Amino acid sequence: VEHRPVAVLEVGDRTIAATGSGLLLRGIAASEELPVIRMDSSPAGERVDNRNTLTALNIAGAAPPTLRRRIDRLWTGPKGMMLALVDGPDVVFGTAADSGRKWLAAARVLADPGAAGATYLDVRTPERVAAGGIGPVSEPTPVPTASADPQP
Repeated sequence: VEHRPVAVLEVGDRTIAATGSGLLLRGIAASEELPVIRMDSSPAGERVDNRNTLTALNIAGAAPPTLRRRIDRLWTGPKGMMLALVDGPDVVFGTAADSGRKWLAAARVLADPGAAGATYLDVRTPERVAAGGIGPVSEPTPVPTASADPQP
């Protein structure tokens, strides 16, 4: 059985690759493209047992590969699990429930030009994604056109 790392656990200056199910892949070189999950202490044993870290790994594991590569880091915030996308908004994920649907919803909104410039996406309710931090669209300033002087 091949185990694929979906994130890197960072404990101080040490890193440990981990699968979406929380299996630790000690001794496997972690790719620079994998998202980072910071931990206060190194997990004991072969699996992650911290609930928040396991949630983050489940979410990273459910991400489509193209979006997983864009995840910079995952953390627990006041609204649940959060993640920062490289060259993109932060994503409020909440729990790992419905991760597949949440990722599809996030991908759909990220592809929508109308969401460009959003500072965050809230995908906790996948059928009603909120994109925030988008300022009002400014109207272009009209440029006077040169016209011939009216005849008196």
